[in-house]
Amino acid sequence: MPGKCKGFVKKWMYYAADVRSRHRVPKDDKDSPILRAALDAGAHYLVTYDRHLLDLDPYETLRIVHVREYREILRQHGHL
Repeated sequence: MPGKCKGFVKKWMYYAADVRSRHRVPKDDKDSPILRAALDAGAHYLVTYDRHLLDLDPYETLRIVHVREYREILRQHGHL
């Protein structure tokens, strides 16, 4: 059974990754699903080390920030 599940998940991920969207990461399309997920979730921040994503900041209503910057934002708002 695990082999069947693994095959199903691989097949699903292939088709899910092929969804056409205007939200793309031009320099690395493999990062596009992460960008779309953050936007679909209504996130205010996408926290990452990925340079291709960071280069897009800001993206529409989404701030894309490095972990260090996000820690500073949390500190400024009294969350650390």
